Amino acid sequence: MEKLYIKPTKSTPEINFDPEKKLLSIKGESYPENSFEFYNPVFEWLERFLSNNFEEEVTFEFEINYLNTSSTKSIMFILDLLEDFIKEIKI
Repeated sequence: MEKLYIKPTKSTPEINFDPEKKLLSIKGESYPENSFEFYNPVFEWLERFLSNNFEEEVTFEFEINYLNTSSTKSIMFILDLLEDFIKEIKI
């Protein structure tokens, strides 16, 4: 699986998901005009990654200085995906 890297902009965070290191990092500010459009590749990548990495430790770094309402919904979806992953590996 390839690394997902999205450069930060004034209104979007840096996304650095490295499957080899099992490191998922989101850093910066998040207030894009359309957060679901921005985060959709992140959702898709994360779902594929998590479905192939059960029983392996994964580090998630989350450092957001500011986020708007629609970004909050997107981040909550990411956290839900991670929570489901954790529940699955504990079974």
